[in-house]
Parts: sequence; structure tokens; C-alpha cells
Amino acid sequence: MVTKPVNHLPKKVGTPPPSVKPQESTSKMSQSVRSTDSKAGKVLKEIRSLMIDMGTGYCKAGYVGQPRPSLVLSSVVGRPVQMSAKTGDNRQENYVGDELARSEHKLKLISPLRHGIVVDWEAVEAIWAHMFQVMRIAPEEHAVMLADPPLSPTTNREKMAELMFETFNTPAMHVAYQSTLCLYSYGRTTGLVVECGHGVTHVVPIHEGYNMPHVTGRADYGGSDLNDYLLKLLNEAGNRFTEKGLHIVEDIKKKCCYTAINFDQDMNLDVNEHLVEYELPDGHVIAIGKERFRCPEALFNPSLIGSKDPGIHSLALHSLDMCDSNLKFEMYNNILLCGGSTLFEGFSERLQKEMNKMEQGMNPTVHAIPERKYSVWLGGSIMASLKSFQQLWVHKRDYDERGPFVIYRKCF
Repeated sequence: MVTKPVNHLPKKVGTPPPSVKPQESTSKMSQSVRSTDSKAGKVLKEIRSLMIDMGTGYCKAGYVGQPRPSLVLSSVVGRPVQMSAKTGDNRQENYVGDELARSEHKLKLISPLRHGIVVDWEAVEAIWAHMFQVMRIAPEEHAVMLADPPLSPTTNREKMAELMFETFNTPAMHVAYQSTLCLYSYGRTTGLVVECGHGVTHVVPIHEGYNMPHVTGRADYGGSDLNDYLLKLLNEAGNRFTEKGLHIVEDIKKKCCYTAINFDQDMNLDVNEHLVEYELPDGHVIAIGKERFRCPEALFNPSLIGSKDPGIHSLALHSLDMCDSNLKFEMYNNILLCGGSTLFEGFSERLQKEMNKMEQGMNPTVHAIPERKYSVWLGGSIMASLKSFQQLWVHKRDYDERGPFVIYRKCF
């Protein structure tokens, strides 16, 4: 059986929602915000804007108006293990991206986000600084659009503003919910966003561009949990993977795993029906059998990975059931998949099957665009390109006058 790689490069960018219909952009490439002289009211210069999506597993960045991010790097930060206190120790404090492999020091690996929530802002600052450096960007010359997970602490946005304005001196910024940006990548303003990323899963009903937090569902499982589970399954099959080889296990997951439409039926088939070969970096070839579909099954049966959270289909139906009856029909017809952990072959079909089985009267309809791994970034790229959006930038002069709370005047 030959596995086919997923092509994430979109052939055509999704059409922006009707309520934010594209208008003539503020620059030739639909990627800029203009700064003005408040006294003369004249345009001084155009500032090309950036979109940054900081996820639990990866940070995606690039110029708005583009169909995909130009830089994707791991959200893991390495810090030297302090063996003993030394006067004048001038070792680099944080290692990001390619620096992790080049470091001569023993590093402690840190994930600055846990289940989508920032727990180490110093590490986030290091990632953003490295990103600006790699992209050869002067942050003081670019407006920045950032994405924030649903149900995150409000202090998140205040800290983002503080870093962008005080540390990086950006001229303008904006923060939008990840789920809303996912919705825009589909060209819609109303729907149920089912987002399964590296560290967390969210189910967010959105009406006319506004999140509905009181009916939003959250589960603390995602791609990283699937990596750990697949490592366990592969070792049970006779392999010898360790945590140091987790990046290899993740690659196996992406290239070989799929979602079974009928799990019990696939389990009863001969193991040779599922067998594929995978070549390890050292040249050895291993055979992978039922682990291919047993791994993604954990999204529908989280007890397999020791989680007490409901399966992703049950989480979605629970949010839909709590929606106002006037909104249910449109929500059921616009179930939109986002995040890298929804990319498994057969995932959208299985989700629709499970939801139809539990809610036969409403006929749930699941939509999945090929580029949904980057749907948050893509939605931000679309949104920040629109002329109608330009009035929503929060400018540094406003931050300097009113402090971080100014963020709530334009970021909803």
C-alpha cells in the first residue's frame, strides 16, 4: 500500500466572508497599513504587515496577503543546563529553531505553550526574536497580526501588546481569535469550528464573526498525545523508539497513519491488509501495520490515551446542542475542520459518520479544505489584507497613551 503525502499548498485562497468582502487594498499587494501624521492628516508611508500564529507545536509567520506562511519553526526552546554558577557566564540563554541542533551545550527543552496557553513568555519572546532575525525583518517597520486561542486568559492579549510595543517596537498590532481566523479561511462568518492542533482541541460556534464562549468546547488532547501513543504502539510491536526519536514517530504519523471509517472492521482484517514500510534515517526499514489507524482512533476514543475528555465528535455535538435553536441549522451545515491533527486520511468522513449516527435528524455536514493545517494563519492573512480591516489596527501611540487595556477597544 502506498501512502500519499498531503499537499498543503492551496491552489486558491478561500473567499473572505461576505460581511468582510474584499475591497481595494491599502497597498499594491494588499499587505500594508498606512501610518499618518495626526496633525496634517497625510499618509507618511506604507507599512507591510505580518501574520504570526503561535501554536503549541509550531510557530507560523509570513507577510499577509500570501497563500501560506513563509516560515514555520518549532515552538520548542532550548536552555543550557546550569551545572554550576559561574561569574561572567555569557552563554546564550535561549536556543530556537536550527540553533537547537547546532548548540554545543546540553540543553533543557521547554515548550512555552501548554495546551495552547502561554506559560513561559520569555521563551515566546525568544521565538519571535529568532523569527524576525531569520526573516530579516525589522519589527519596528511592520504591523503585526497575532492569533489567540479561544478561552485563553485575557492577560494573554495584554502581554502580547506589551511585548510587541515595548520589546519589538512594532508600529501597530491586532489580536484575533484562532477560531475566527479559521472560519475566515473557509470564506464564512458563521459556523462550528472544530480545531485539533498539537496540544489542544477546541470546538467553537461562531455567529457573524463573533465567538460564543458560553457554548465553546475544549479538550486537552492533540497531536502531541498522538505522538506519544504511536510511540507506545510501535514499541509494543517490537520497535525500540525513545523520546529522543519522537520526531521520527511524528513523521511516521504524518506519512503513514489514517483514520478508519469502521474501526472494528479494520481491526478484524489481516495485518497484511494494512502493512506499509517506513525507512528510518539510518537506512533501516520497519513495517507498520494496525498502528496506522489505532493511533488516530484516540481522537474519537480519548480513553485510549488515558484522557477522560469526550471524543471530538461528542465534543462537537455537545456544543451544537447548547446553541440557540435559531442558529442550529446553519451550524450543522457548516462544521469546519482546522488544525494539523485533522489531516489524517478519512478523518472528515469518520467525523461526519459519528455525528450522523448520534444526531440523525439534523444531517451534520463536515467541510475540510486541503490547507487547513495553516488555516489560522491563512485566515489572518486574508483578514489583515482587507481595506475594511485597517481601522482595527491598535497603534503604538494609543498604547503609549492608554496602556495595554487599549487592546480591548479594537480586538474583540
